[in-house]
Amino acid sequence: MRKSKVDRIVESLTGDIVSGGLAAGQKLPSIRRAAEDFEVSKNTVVEAYDRLAARGLVQGVHG
Repeated sequence: MRKSKVDRIVESLTGDIVSGGLAAGQKLPSIRRAAEDFEVSKNTVVEAYDRLAARGLVQGVHG
């Protein structure tokens, strides 16, 4: 079974977080920037970020 675009983004960022490529407290790329980097829609990135937050891997901060 093929992985969805959201799943691929979640796996990529999870790997970065677990390996230390993204340090604790480091900001994730903006939704727009991540959409460009992963060549997906902004909605796809929002869903991926929501899944990461649900897993407790990232914390959303407004502003």
